[in-house]
Amino acid sequence: MTENELRKLLQEHEMNDQAKLNELTERMIVMITKKSRQVRRSRRVVAVAWILFVCLLMVGAFIETFQGRSVSTQTLAIIARAMLLIAGFLTVSWYVRSVDLRFARMQAALSTIQDGLDALLKRPTDKPQI
Repeated sequence: MTENELRKLLQEHEMNDQAKLNELTERMIVMITKKSRQVRRSRRVVAVAWILFVCLLMVGAFIETFQGRSVSTQTLAIIARAMLLIAGFLTVSWYVRSVDLRFARMQAALSTIQDGLDALLKRPTDKPQI
């Protein structure tokens, strides 16, 4: 479920219907768990990318130390630059996904609070009104 579909459900939602409220809550939970899995997966990919970048730098330094400057060190330098760009892009992507996940969690928490307040305000009072 996309966020636009969720937003549309929120707009069409009537607070009196408990079944719709439960369905909406379940969909929000599914969306948040899906996003958290994506963030965890992207965090692992980012870690692997940075480890590969550091390994390329170390191998290049090792080759340069023992063989001097050669074609292989220049090739490794080009590959390391490309890996730096990839790792940087993946890091930014991971950050954006994690911020989006935080906002989704806050939205779910605020929705729960709003539902509780609405239920509290719509509850009939025991005192008769004069």
